[in-house]
Amino acid sequence: GTDRQINVVVSDIEMSEMDGYALTRTLRDTPDFSDLYILLHTSLDSAMNSEKSQIAGANAVLTKFSSPELTKCLIEAARTV
Repeated sequence: GTDRQINVVVSDIEMSEMDGYALTRTLRDTPDFSDLYILLHTSLDSAMNSEKSQIAGANAVLTKFSSPELTKCLIEAARTV
């Protein structure tokens, strides 16, 4: 086991240097972080974003950010870590 301080990552999909999909793949390929709960979010509403997030290895994706949905996803994340 690892003695890390991070168990959940919440990331935007649209970032300038590395998008959320690439970040997710990088974390999944890094042994110390491969089991993190990863929640991606985007302001864009698209089934393609959900599919790409799943393929990248994210645990959940939120489209069109909403506080209640974020809260629900974070509670789910807390149950799994």
